[in-house]
Amino acid sequence: MKVVCFVLVLTGLHLSVTSNSVKVSLYYETLCPDCMNFIKNQLHLNYKLFGRDLVQLELIPYGNAKENGPKNFTCQHGPNECYGNEVEGCVINSESIDTSESFVSCSEDLQNTSLKANLKHCAEKNHIKWEGIEECLSSGKALDIMADNGSKTRKLALKWVPTIVFNDKFSAQESNEAQNDLKGVICKYVDNKKICDEPHRYQPNVVIV
Repeated sequence: MKVVCFVLVLTGLHLSVTSNSVKVSLYYETLCPDCMNFIKNQLHLNYKLFGRDLVQLELIPYGNAKENGPKNFTCQHGPNECYGNEVEGCVINSESIDTSESFVSCSEDLQNTSLKANLKHCAEKNHIKWEGIEECLSSGKALDIMADNGSKTRKLALKWVPTIVFNDKFSAQESNEAQNDLKGVICKYVDNKKICDEPHRYQPNVVIV
């Protein structure tokens, strides 16, 4: 038995068991083209398809950011990405997951998520008060949220973004599969033939280099 378990760990295999719901955690950064692609073509469509009763969604906007000192961050795609991460972190922290997912999907679909005009547009579209976001930013709460997201991300020791984790257990194979077939991976965990037997209604991601 010990030998079998050891082999499973080394090969990164993950045995999924179907149930009534699955937790899906997305580790991403706001100006990453592949993250935008995944959110638009996979996450948003499938979250709407399965709903919050079947998918317990967690969004962690941090990615490859670095904390150079207490609450002093640099982001892979520059200061604009840090601003986008902070704004989305504020929304995720204060709003329901349905509203947060809708806001994030809107922001990432515009492909200029760091620009205030685009973020304000998505906030208005989702009935989120921009004044509340500004208060989160100016009070330093956004940096606290960023630090918490950084701690979660470092524990995972991710090697790329987007990284998708199911039920808090990372599998490189499942994360890679999910980038082009999130529905297929969710259906390994969720026992819902009505949804899972339906044909896909979207195109696979087109990777942006």
